[in-house]
Amino acid sequence: MREATRLLRTFLQASGVAEAEADALELVCAEAANNAVRYATEAGRERLVVIEALLGAGSVELRVTDHTPGFDLPLEVELPDLDAESGRGLFLIRSIMDEVDYLRGRDENVLIARRALPRLPGRAPTARELELEAELGQMTEELASAYESLSAIFRFSTALGGSERGPAWIEKWMLELCRVTGADWFQFRLADPKDLSLRIVASSAVEPAPPLTAKAGGEDLAEVRAILTRQDVWFDRRQALAEADPLLAFGRRMSGVVHPIFVGADPTGVLTLGREIEADPFSAGQVNVIHTLADFLGIEVCNARVQDENLRARVLHRELEIASSIQASLLPAVIPQQPGLALAATMAAASEMGGDFYDVIEIPGTGTLLVIADVMGKGMSAALFAAIFRSHLRSRLDLARQPEQLLTWVNRTLFADLDRVDMFITAQLALVDLPGRQVRIASAGHCPLLLAQPGGEVLEFGSEGPPLGIEAETAYLGSALPLRPGDTGILFTDGVPEMSDREGDFYGLARFKSWWGERAGGTPPGELGRALMAELDAFRTTRPARDDVAFVIFQHPA
Repeated sequence: MREATRLLRTFLQASGVAEAEADALELVCAEAANNAVRYATEAGRERLVVIEALLGAGSVELRVTDHTPGFDLPLEVELPDLDAESGRGLFLIRSIMDEVDYLRGRDENVLIARRALPRLPGRAPTARELELEAELGQMTEELASAYESLSAIFRFSTALGGSERGPAWIEKWMLELCRVTGADWFQFRLADPKDLSLRIVASSAVEPAPPLTAKAGGEDLAEVRAILTRQDVWFDRRQALAEADPLLAFGRRMSGVVHPIFVGADPTGVLTLGREIEADPFSAGQVNVIHTLADFLGIEVCNARVQDENLRARVLHRELEIASSIQASLLPAVIPQQPGLALAATMAAASEMGGDFYDVIEIPGTGTLLVIADVMGKGMSAALFAAIFRSHLRSRLDLARQPEQLLTWVNRTLFADLDRVDMFITAQLALVDLPGRQVRIASAGHCPLLLAQPGGEVLEFGSEGPPLGIEAETAYLGSALPLRPGDTGILFTDGVPEMSDREGDFYGLARFKSWWGERAGGTPPGELGRALMAELDAFRTTRPARDDVAFVIFQHPA
């Protein structure tokens, strides 16, 4: 609108209108045109505001066509109160023009204002008239600039919350800010609240500068000083930039301002605008526009971060749901039972998805293979490796009669995949051989098997083999223990002895062995499993479980 009012003034003066009259008419035009922009309807923003000037013999008529909802022109216009937010523009137009009409239409409205043009030949303007003329010209300039700035802020605020985001969106509005403030170049850095690193996301520079870190000792750099002091940093010939400052890439004879952007107490970014003419600093009104637009931009950046975090949380939650479904599908739906052997198993995850796993597999003609495992980590990766481990294990049940050979083969097969992602699996296999009256076990870095005998004595069986995925060519060792009537054994994960109470103390293996010796004898496995979970819950009280708990209980009834 500023350019349009200037063109009007040029036309009037070229047509012989006195300078003072041209100033007044320009002010009326600026007021009417900016109201047309400010109050335009949604559809009206896409249409042009038309400004016309008709010169006649001793009079001029101004016409401004707008696309606003329109208003009813009052017969008399009073000067509004000082605290009123509107009404001054219409009062100004009424005061300057001799006649004002407003024609309302369906899609557009026309403001018509007429003024007589008296001629004063031969009289030179007085000093006061020249002073008033200069003041009026300055007021017209400031009004046009203010309305243009308000229009830019309005358009920016309406664009907030849209689907368009990212560096291209930020650069678009930086260019708009340069146009409104008369800046020649810009640079916008985003601040990471965690380490105060400042990386460029939009810049006028052909080759943007590398990232900065806002830390004590770096105050020589204007962008760093602005973040650390939370104040604008100005630069020009008198307040020169340091020789190491990356802003010198825009030139040495220039002026500008660096504005830090904070939302609450958190740094969001730093915005720099500059001019190539160092003797032409930004005005107070232009600085206010810079601050307003920067604050809006900071809020939008924070909103975008929150939305991104919410999206990542939803994706993670969905991933955990899928991983939980995978884990549930790996556990046997029914624990197989056979004469002379009673079984029970439990798996309780500390969160939505755990890494613990168990299996119970019948080996025809030999017995039952019991499996307990703990995949390092949580979530989808742990669930997938548990599924892979189960698949490999079940594919070579011909080796189940020698659990140590089965573990050796599984480790050799899975090593490359586990090593690639820096993961491992602890596991223990126990083949309960009823005809042979023994239990053959092999362990890969897992908790020991506890066997409670009828007299209350608890035997502990483990091995020194490392977890799966640590050494490719590990040859696991096995051992055999006799199985007598009344014996009750348990395979468990480290979530049992590492259950912690409110003070952070562990339940511990020694306490567990003592409890197992007292409770295991003669108690059915299902009842024993429920009692163990109740014992662990009572120990931790209200403290959430830090790790998953899984166990398999077997009993050779007397």
